[in-house]
Amino acid sequence: MTASLAVLSDVRAAISARSVSDHRGLVRHLTDLFVVNAAALRDAEIALFDEVLNELIREIDTAARALLALRLASVRNAPATLMRTLAWDDESEVACPVLMHSEQLDDRTLEATARFKSQEHLLAISRRESVSPPITDALVDRGDSQVLLSVAGNSGARFSEPGMKRLIERTKGDDSLAERVGQRKDIPPLAFALLIQTASEHVRAKLQAELPHAAQEVEHAVRDATRHVARRHENEIRDMEPVHASVQKLHRQGQLDDEQLRSFAEDGLVEEVRVGLSLISALPLPLIDQALKQENGEMLLVIARATGLAWATVERILRLPIWRRPATTGELRHCLARYEKLGEATACDIMRFYKART
Repeated sequence: MTASLAVLSDVRAAISARSVSDHRGLVRHLTDLFVVNAAALRDAEIALFDEVLNELIREIDTAARALLALRLASVRNAPATLMRTLAWDDESEVACPVLMHSEQLDDRTLEATARFKSQEHLLAISRRESVSPPITDALVDRGDSQVLLSVAGNSGARFSEPGMKRLIERTKGDDSLAERVGQRKDIPPLAFALLIQTASEHVRAKLQAELPHAAQEVEHAVRDATRHVARRHENEIRDMEPVHASVQKLHRQGQLDDEQLRSFAEDGLVEEVRVGLSLISALPLPLIDQALKQENGEMLLVIARATGLAWATVERILRLPIWRRPATTGELRHCLARYEKLGEATACDIMRFYKART
């Protein structure tokens, strides 16, 4: 590559002196040089290609930029700055191959593109092998029906809880999108229940026919969702001061134990569970809230082991859907395995760390 790098240096000098005439031909030649030698190039060499090509593409037309994007989009170590420049191009024929395939684009670039560029740009992003929640949030907010169908059908796309809720809102009146969302394997139970509640009879029947094992689960999910919404509303309008006083009284009388906490959880009394966990663990409420929000349940398992809570109680708490979606059956199995493996002494050590941190 030494001779080729010397050529690159000469090209850079020629650009600075404004003595380059055939920008398009030069870009094609340098692209050939890069693609052939890509696997052997070092970071400094790639940086030199990056600098020179970024200068040259300012002077070439859309067709030439599109060809450059097409050739480099799937090259794993393609010049990163050049890839971001091409991805941000207003012309979709230039940007889309890069947005769809380039591994050199970070989430920040992809999210910004999804927030400000055209629907063609968004559609390309929705077809990437993997799409992270901040990016799917932007796609769901701005995407047209084609973009929504694409991202909903992408098994490599991951959605935040608000993003999934917004996606379900956008299924109203769109049976094709509702079916696509309902077929996702990662849709949380309560989100699925919400989708079923708002879907047309046609979509509901089709999803139940395609997922016969889920027919009973759908019925249960709708019922549970209705009950949980009612409980959440009750919690919002309850006067919490008497609730806290009542749980504190149980604690003083020595009646706030594992069985009582499990009873609270079974009845969906979230505030009682929250205050009860704080009292028996001697941890502040904000830390308990953090434990209850955690998707993997790790902090809750530590608190349970250190305070002697039975698995049956932990399971009921994990099923509460107020701050995060309820744990699935598979997740509960993983939590049980971690709970059984976690020693009491280790849990107590971690609890001391929690207390020291607060």
